[in-house]
Amino acid sequence: MREISFDRKPGVLPVHTTLAYGDTRSGKTTWAVTWPRPLFIADAIEHGYESVINSDRNTWFEPDGERPIVLAIESVADIAALFGPGGRIDQEIAKGRCQTIVFDALSYYCELALNHIIGLQGSKPDNRAAYGDLGKHLRAVRTMVHLKGTSVIWNCITKHPESDDPRGRPLIPGKQGEAWPGAVDFVFRSQVKREQQLLDVVDENNKPTGQKFKQITESYFMNTRQNGAYIAGNRLGIDADLLPDPFIGTYADLMTTLGHDTAALREMLKNFKPRAIVAPAAKPVATIPAKTPPVVTQQRSAPKVVAAPPQANGNIKR
Repeated sequence: MREISFDRKPGVLPVHTTLAYGDTRSGKTTWAVTWPRPLFIADAIEHGYESVINSDRNTWFEPDGERPIVLAIESVADIAALFGPGGRIDQEIAKGRCQTIVFDALSYYCELALNHIIGLQGSKPDNRAAYGDLGKHLRAVRTMVHLKGTSVIWNCITKHPESDDPRGRPLIPGKQGEAWPGAVDFVFRSQVKREQQLLDVVDENNKPTGQKFKQITESYFMNTRQNGAYIAGNRLGIDADLLPDPFIGTYADLMTTLGHDTAALREMLKNFKPRAIVAPAAKPVATIPAKTPPVVTQQRSAPKVVAAPPQANGNIKR
């Protein structure tokens, strides 16, 4: 047991846990790159890490800093190995290379873990039992990640409203779909608005030629509060009004909005002193039994995503 202090320690980087969900290519990974020294837990097949590789260095919290670490997982055993005491995550945190853990494909990991659990059941799979075991495993993973003491971002695909489930929310199966949003500081819904314009083609003298060309512009933003049927929210309490809805910007913009001095935060990172690395445990902690035939991840299908209904974004000022 420990008592929680109301005082914020000076000289300590803010720690926030965030659940960001949205359709594919709505800017979730690109936004996560802007957080301090992110370490990405990526899906080896989904290839969302390409957004990290192709990100604009000028948007990074430390533009002149080292590149983000990207670790592509291929099995549930990778998670136990990475997050076990003295594992790769502890090492990077101790060295100061990791200040934010980004679990970049939680919806895909849920499907990978479910396949693994079903593989344990042998020739008579029991879906109800499998989903129960999946819920226990996901809770264990969330606890293990949050206990590392860094900021954490969980990126998910959107589960759009359906007739039997009228809420839009992160695509996380079973009871964890309800529990996860309550276990983080922020729930943001990531969106992209695409607009098409017809513009004049001009000649070398900048005079219109009478021809037109199409130009498509994309605007990325996040809903920070409930948006129609789609959930969002925070734990800011009396400071909740500081966070605009929608929110547009980087981690630095978010911290400025919440009253932090970003220059001081960057200086804090620059002066980070490496800590002693925790000795590896004798046996890695496995949240799912390892006595299973290997899961052939190449045959995995993408998580089910239903089409989104037309969205009204009248509250967005352009």
